[in-house]
Amino acid sequence: MYQGTDRIPYYLLMNGVDHLEAQENLLEVLPPTNAALEKGVIKQCTMQEFTDKAENYIKENDIDIEEVIGELRYGHDNDLLKGTLSARVYLKTANVKAQNKIENVVEPLYVMAEAMGFKGIYPKDYLEYLWKLLMENHPHDSICGCSIDAVHSNMMDRTARFNEAADELTNDILGVLTAHITREGVKENEYIVTVWNTSEMKISGTATVEFNFPVEEDFENFAVIDEQGREAVFDVIRKDAYCMKTTSPINLPGQIDCDSYLVKLAVDEIEPMSYRTYVVKKIDGKCKVVDEQEVAAKEIKLENDLFMVEVNEMGEISVTDKKQNNTYVNCIRIEDMGEKGNSYIHYDVENDVPIVTDGIKPKISVLKDTDIEKSCVLRYTLNLPTHLDIETLTRSEEMVENIVEIKLSLIKGKPWIDIECAVDNKAKDHRLRILFDTGMTTDYTTSLIPFDTIERDRREVLKKVSNGTQPNSGLIHIEENGSGIGIMNEGLYEYEHLLNDRGTIAVTLIRSVGMISNLPDRHQRNTMKNIDSQCIGKYTLHLGLTFAKGEADMQVSELVRRTKIFQNGLIGYFQPYSEKKFTGGRPQVQDTDIAELFFREDRYKDISLNKSGKLLNISGDAITVSALKQSEDGELMVLRAYNTSDNAADFKVELSTETEKVYRLAMSEEILKEEAVDDKIVSIRVKPREIVTLGFKLK
Repeated sequence: MYQGTDRIPYYLLMNGVDHLEAQENLLEVLPPTNAALEKGVIKQCTMQEFTDKAENYIKENDIDIEEVIGELRYGHDNDLLKGTLSARVYLKTANVKAQNKIENVVEPLYVMAEAMGFKGIYPKDYLEYLWKLLMENHPHDSICGCSIDAVHSNMMDRTARFNEAADELTNDILGVLTAHITREGVKENEYIVTVWNTSEMKISGTATVEFNFPVEEDFENFAVIDEQGREAVFDVIRKDAYCMKTTSPINLPGQIDCDSYLVKLAVDEIEPMSYRTYVVKKIDGKCKVVDEQEVAAKEIKLENDLFMVEVNEMGEISVTDKKQNNTYVNCIRIEDMGEKGNSYIHYDVENDVPIVTDGIKPKISVLKDTDIEKSCVLRYTLNLPTHLDIETLTRSEEMVENIVEIKLSLIKGKPWIDIECAVDNKAKDHRLRILFDTGMTTDYTTSLIPFDTIERDRREVLKKVSNGTQPNSGLIHIEENGSGIGIMNEGLYEYEHLLNDRGTIAVTLIRSVGMISNLPDRHQRNTMKNIDSQCIGKYTLHLGLTFAKGEADMQVSELVRRTKIFQNGLIGYFQPYSEKKFTGGRPQVQDTDIAELFFREDRYKDISLNKSGKLLNISGDAITVSALKQSEDGELMVLRAYNTSDNAADFKVELSTETEKVYRLAMSEEILKEEAVDDKIVSIRVKPREIVTLGFKLK
């Protein structure tokens, strides 16, 4: 934005700001105000009118102006309220999960259904309601976590309502789709499981599915069989008694007493935008439940085909990337330090010495050791000052125990080390971070931002501000000599590349503050106090540690796509041979002779799906899909993707369904031009850092 200077005689004034409404009588007061001015005139205008006026003046007078580049996140004397990145982390993590649910699960599933012939099933009104509900949480003082407790309590209520509705939509469409998968080769006393990949990438990993068998069927053990007749690998991680409600839209609910098994099913290389069906058969014996059981150990070694994780009795964690044969010694630690800031800004406590888990011996336990998952937990008891002393602005001498657990998991098929940090926070006025010591000496990191990535120099950052924390949207990448490390997360927006020789990346887990706003030297005088912003209670934060090799920008592109899988994963759905077993209400339970009268007619009864299927295939190593949805007018299937690399990328989309036309769209979904289609394949060249939106007119 151009500022008024001696060379550019125009100033931009605001009529209303974020906490002040626009002046209603502005046009009335302008004439007398202008009459009283010795020089100049105040005129009401639009932003565009101002910039046009300034630009024309610059051109007409041949004025050489300074070009400003970069993120523009720094004020003339301070950073711009970047402490909001870590204020009330629970809001951010909940929001990321909600956004991923609607963007990467609900919308793609319904698009897949429409393309498979389920015309008119796309729930446009419900999705619009969900988006509006989610957006109510996004005003800047809301999602930033810097308002009063009541505001944020309402936000969590909205999130709960959002999740309930989104989960219902997901279950509804999975129920419809699975009901129309052929039962050929499936017996009436058997069940099927469908696994869905709603991403643009081929995925290996696990799907967690609840198996519910009526008690009278006595399903004490079972096998899961794929299309080729092979037994799939799975873990039963919980068994419960469950009373299933059976409902239909036109009938009173009933119930079925069930044996419920929570199953983690290993899935190998499922194609993009596709599904796969398994058959669940009853077999002899009793299944083994492999729920987490803590087995104390002095030292631990976890290993699969990709990684080795070693933990010694002092809690030092060493990680080996077996593909690159790189080992990172003592690379994961916890740090706590005092906080005298507020919701907007972090301020260090003077002369505060960080409390680090170095030298603090944890309790170490093995949790699981199966073909699917190998995991352990390190439990630290940290004695932390209870609060900030408002008189001295130092941390209190009174201490309180805080339990911090680091759970490390190697999961079959997943190209990362899964990390869960469980925190039982009982202290106030502090900042808790997880430290990743990469051993890299570079000053540069790259982080994911909306539709792009950005490289930052830690030295340049610290020239501008004393606090080096930076934003990320789920991925932080550091690279040296062709080897890269990616730190993925779910809603942990704040990180810092520390100025040390260990290449440390610090990710904020919790930042506890008691004030909305205060001056660092006047903590006690502020009356805008909050309770919930101290984040007292139990939190579980999710991260992933992954590795890459090759050109730096291609590393980043690969890890951006991997982050999407990390945050979303595979979806599983369980259904009996006849879907009406669990949807018929009381007549079905009572085995009435007229049960069919109590079911709504299936308007898609002529559709039969294969046991496996795919909507589309996407190629383009640097391409990440951000949306697969129906256009706002309901006429097109919209696919939006972006190129995160510094080079142009070939982007190919091959649809499994007939397509009449393919259009290049603006972000507003306005048609820009028609794209050529060659045998169901659309091939385009995507510029570096370009966002591309395509619209498919399906037959």
